[in-house]
Amino acid sequence: MALTALFPLTRVARRLHVSGGELKKRCAAHHAAQSAPASTALDFVQVTATPGWPHPTERLELELHRADGTRLQIHAQASQCSLLAVIRTFLETA
Repeated sequence: MALTALFPLTRVARRLHVSGGELKKRCAAHHAAQSAPASTALDFVQVTATPGWPHPTERLELELHRADGTRLQIHAQASQCSLLAVIRTFLETA
């Protein structure tokens, strides 16, 4: 369609191997579609942005030593679990 603004309609039709009447119909349909008002039937949908990465949570690093030299290192999320039972068992079994 843009070529018809630069070159004569017959020349463009000949290069595209279509009849002049066919190209004229297509140009008219294209211009009608361009000048037609936008349809009001389209609805807008709100999209909330989600973060690409999860929010950082508190990290817990715990290192325990028993009298016999045994060590326990725990690296975990603070909200992951209660560590009281694990710590108590580790310290009581010597």
